[in-house]
Amino acid sequence: MTNRLTNKMVRRAALAAAALLTAGTLLAACQKSEKKPEDNAQTAPAPATGGEQQPGSAGQTPPAGQGGTGTAPGGTAAQPNEPVKLTPLSYLEEEKKFIRETANKLGVKTVYLPQQGAPDDRLSQVQGMEKAFALVFLKMQIVESAQEIKPADKPESEREVKLNIGTGKWVTVAGQPTLYLKLGDTYLALSSAKSVSPQEIEAIAETLAPMK
Repeated sequence: MTNRLTNKMVRRAALAAAALLTAGTLLAACQKSEKKPEDNAQTAPAPATGGEQQPGSAGQTPPAGQGGTGTAPGGTAAQPNEPVKLTPLSYLEEEKKFIRETANKLGVKTVYLPQQGAPDDRLSQVQGMEKAFALVFLKMQIVESAQEIKPADKPESEREVKLNIGTGKWVTVAGQPTLYLKLGDTYLALSSAKSVSPQEIEAIAETLAPMK
């Protein structure tokens, strides 16, 4: 009888201990599973550093005239071409006589002479060729012929130009621009290897007049 009571008491004590152990385990598990609100917050993005672009700053172009490489008024902007300055040209009677004789040999009926030229320019010599002759000035050259004058090589560029005396054409060969035109029955080609600009050549061409 005593043994039975003892066994029952032992079993009850064991069950109580097991129940306490189980309760303790569940409580510990619940405590571990609980999280504070701040544990679930997203990490804030790092602030932009000096080398990072702020939104809207990339690819922006400053307005014209503000910053960048814009040219300030009165700076290095291209200026309009200055008015062409020409001076009167004069020819000696001996020069005219030689020009007339040369032209007659080549069949050029009308010789044209520029009445104005670049500053400090003058006729230097007259060169007779096979079918044309050249009036060689200090700063330019004028070739005249009774036949059409054509470029010696393939043109790099061509550009038509309207003059007071008619229509001419700029033809560039080997980097050298030449103005071709026809007056009456005479073909002419004007060029310059010196400091005479195309604008000056055009202005000089407009002063061409028959030699008297």
